[in-house]
Amino acid sequence: MRFDWCESFSIYSNCLEGRRLQLTIAERRDTVRRLSLFHFSGDPVLLSIVTICRNNPAELGYTLASFARLDTTLVETIVVDGSDNDACERIGSGRVTQYIRGRDSGRFNAMNKGVKRAGGASVLFMNSGDRLADATSFCAVVRRHCAVLGRTILYSDYVHEFEGFSVRVNAPPLTLENLRIGKLPSHQSTLIPATFYKRHQFDESYQIYADTELNRRAFSSIPAIYIPEVIGRFAAGGISTTPGSWRLEARRYREACRALDLTKEERRKLFRNLVKRKLVLLRFGAAEIKRRQEMRFKKEFPLYDPDPTATSPAPP
Repeated sequence: MRFDWCESFSIYSNCLEGRRLQLTIAERRDTVRRLSLFHFSGDPVLLSIVTICRNNPAELGYTLASFARLDTTLVETIVVDGSDNDACERIGSGRVTQYIRGRDSGRFNAMNKGVKRAGGASVLFMNSGDRLADATSFCAVVRRHCAVLGRTILYSDYVHEFEGFSVRVNAPPLTLENLRIGKLPSHQSTLIPATFYKRHQFDESYQIYADTELNRRAFSSIPAIYIPEVIGRFAAGGISTTPGSWRLEARRYREACRALDLTKEERRKLFRNLVKRKLVLLRFGAAEIKRRQEMRFKKEFPLYDPDPTATSPAPP
């Protein structure tokens, strides 16, 4: 049994009134049906968290530690391990709902594997090195929104972590302009219906922008609800934020132009910024890139206060 009957009635009431979701009569009946199934038929979990890893056991352990207090009757955890050794498996096996081991052709191939095995109504990608801000609060969010999981996107702010400090990055407003240029909420704090991912999947011809391209389509076609909390924490670094070889930067530029609806001037600006960042790396080293990034985030976003009683910002 997932909830007692009093708790189920409370969830139903919150869905109708507390969250102001304006459900139709048919949607209200569907909510009652779903909650009833929790008691009688062992209905699948509400959410699947998919984590991919490859030869990085320390980062995987860091991520899985944040899952320790998850309610497994609500949330399943899936690890897709493409490692060429068993170091990650020793860390993760037995600590998650499903552990999938096998070589893959890249991170988006691994993410598609995870989607295929997902049994939840919605999917959250929390890759190795990322973590949940608070598992207990996250489960409360899932419970409160059980009526709309599977047909609505839920998204929130996220925390960007640097050495010695963290900042709370506000989810950008979902304007047509932001959708056009791919300025989207972080995937570490975005729950997208599993049916969308299973129907479309990530384009594995991308190395960098497949998630941006697919999530842009998701936000353009599915209703979304902002959650005024922090769901995910994201550590600085990685392929999306760190300059690579000239060949990788050229690929980054081509993929961005393909995935986003950029004007000619925006493409020129992107090209100039990528070249400038690469030249700074060659002249001053990675430490200077990191310092500039830290300064920019400190200037643009508030330092993160993990106190749960702190006032949350208003929805965008």
